[in-house]
Amino acid sequence: MRLHCLQIPHTLPTRQFSHCAFTQKARLFPGMMRTQGYQTIAYGNGDGHEVQADEWVSLFDEDEYHACVGPIEPTELIGTRAESGTAMYQQFNYRLRAELKERLDPGDVICLPFGTAHETAVKGLALVNSCDVALIETGIGYSEPVAYYRVYESNAWRHWILGREGREGSAWGSPRLEWVVPNYYDPIEWPLVRPSRRPTTIVYLGRLQTVKGLDLLSHLAPRMPDLTFEICGQGDPAPFLTAPNIRYRPPITGRERTDFLGLARAAIFPSRFVEPFCGAAVEAMLCGTPVVTSDFGAFTETVHDGVTGYRCRTIDAWVEALRAVEQLDRTTVSAAARNRYTIPAVGPKYRAVFEELQAANWQPHLIGSAS
Repeated sequence: MRLHCLQIPHTLPTRQFSHCAFTQKARLFPGMMRTQGYQTIAYGNGDGHEVQADEWVSLFDEDEYHACVGPIEPTELIGTRAESGTAMYQQFNYRLRAELKERLDPGDVICLPFGTAHETAVKGLALVNSCDVALIETGIGYSEPVAYYRVYESNAWRHWILGREGREGSAWGSPRLEWVVPNYYDPIEWPLVRPSRRPTTIVYLGRLQTVKGLDLLSHLAPRMPDLTFEICGQGDPAPFLTAPNIRYRPPITGRERTDFLGLARAAIFPSRFVEPFCGAAVEAMLCGTPVVTSDFGAFTETVHDGVTGYRCRTIDAWVEALRAVEQLDRTTVSAAARNRYTIPAVGPKYRAVFEELQAANWQPHLIGSAS
């Protein structure tokens, strides 16, 4: 079984796009599966120097990529470029389809990291139609999964999707196969950070949107004037800068994220919606920084209350938690995250997924026909 690992059409598979969780998962996936004994072929933009695949297939060189996507402002929400009808997506999938036709063999698996993004490339391929090649979505954190075989980022998101699709699950004997495997990180990229001074900064890293609950800061900052709240990410910060101790930092990528998260007293994630995973919270914990989050969605799986952080329901609880995090042990926080969310921890879970998939009697599973 060889794994054909597709990359994200509107980004480059590098840490420069570390604000896109889907890009980072796709970037790391081929290398992680190589550690589990699988041969991987990756397809994407640029030269693939950060993708540890057995074979890299470049669909656009870096100059072509930049010419197609045009200028990208640092504060732009990169997710707005995820439009399957654009010329960039169409040309990416046209080239991808041709490369897949040349390389696919019976028994191979195509790994889809972004739902419908690659639909026009894989739909109707002869070996897919004949069920000699399987399609599997790896790491679903979006709202419209499309394949018959699926891996979700969290149980919370799997259950949300089940409700959205109006079904009760996939019991034993069902031809549909579904798994839950958390996101994964290279531990070298997220070292434990030990601040030399007592931190007084509460940080947020992510999209600057009300759905992320950032309006909560206008209630917390006046009650905690001795602390600085620093928000960083893509979007317009103006609606959230409501107090003197709320500050804005332009978007950052790569190692800057480690320093930003690792040197903080705590990282705060007051999301108003069901988070599929919230990778920035796990990134903070990998660095040893406790997190303070909402009390639903994937946080109920990723945050060990009172050990790696706190989950909160009321404003008073948020204030109390932001005081209490100082008592949490940063080494314990980091170790807990490393034991669950690094490539050595998650790789075997994906190996088990592919072993089960390989043993299954593959069913027709064309995108758009899953039921």
